[in-house]
Amino acid sequence: MLLDAKIIVSPALIAEQVKNQFVTSENITLLLTGMGLHWLIPIVEEGSEFVTSIIVFNAKTAERISSKDTLERLKNYRNSYSTYQWLEGTDVNRKVTEQLLESV
Repeated sequence: MLLDAKIIVSPALIAEQVKNQFVTSENITLLLTGMGLHWLIPIVEEGSEFVTSIIVFNAKTAERISSKDTLERLKNYRNSYSTYQWLEGTDVNRKVTEQLLESV
């Protein structure tokens, strides 16, 4: 319903944009917290299906969450990915984010 109402960006669009940098799992999770709505995208080891880390995006704006503090706070909300490494950084540039938002 959130996707149909265009309240959040499709996780498939985000995963498509990061596929040149990461091999992603199809098990993308929407994390609903007091901090907002976030897509947790599992990164898998190339050539396997083993999750090695997580990248996080704001589900409304499609912006990558890169702040270590914010990632730690989100990680503290217990979920199936809490034990993995959550990657900091801004590997997805602003132009990609703008393209994602235009497609919503």
